[in-house]
Amino acid sequence: MGSDQASTQTETPDEVTTSMRPAHGYARMSEPQHTELITALHGPWRTATRLVIIVLPAAGWSAPEIADLLHYDPATVRR
Repeated sequence: MGSDQASTQTETPDEVTTSMRPAHGYARMSEPQHTELITALHGPWRTATRLVIIVLPAAGWSAPEIADLLHYDPATVRR
């Protein structure tokens, strides 16, 4: 099929569709690196962290989920 032609494949209920997206990759870090990153969240990057706390609920995240992600207390996230 040429690059100027659109794909016209249709899915049937018993077909499996694959994606070309890469598998999820997760950063590996040592305990000191992890601690440093968490400490940075509570330091000068506080404004960015607050923005994340504002944006994630719009994407459907709950206060406890955000608190767990950022290592904050859920009450802090709700403020």
